[in-house]
Amino acid sequence: VVEILSPFLCEEYIAKYYEKLSMRTLEKKNAQFKNFPLALYATDAIFQQANRPSGTLLKGKLYFNGKQKLYGYKTEVSVAPTGQAIDVTAHKPGSVSGIVIFLGNLDFHQQALAKHTDDDQDPDTGLLATRYPDSWAVLLDKGYQGAQQYVRAIIPKKTSWKITHC
Repeated sequence: VVEILSPFLCEEYIAKYYEKLSMRTLEKKNAQFKNFPLALYATDAIFQQANRPSGTLLKGKLYFNGKQKLYGYKTEVSVAPTGQAIDVTAHKPGSVSGIVIFLGNLDFHQQALAKHTDDDQDPDTGLLATRYPDSWAVLLDKGYQGAQQYVRAIIPKKTSWKITHC
């Protein structure tokens, strides 16, 4: 049943929205990321817990995620500022890092971040604009260090809060 419905659901709920996604559309809807208006979408890997696979220890180790200390699968999800998913990858074993999944899906990201003809009206002076003049940015977390070599990636740094005593 899943194999039959999955392509239809992806087409109906993800692909149709992705086709309409552009920075101009987000500007008109006032739906850009507040602190990162040049990011077209955000991407992160999600972890889904599963039982340990049967078989040898080495087989099971592939599905073990050291961060969660659990067995499971990882999937990369890209989400527009409106909250709509625009891409979901096939699941990978839990030990696979987010950047590896990202690089495996690099063709999608490069195509999705390309500026449309109607997007070039405003001057773009944001982060990495000179290196990637024909591309919008993707918002990633610190687990995606090195992605800037391949796409225009914004990886925010957490600011440390200094507590002052009065």
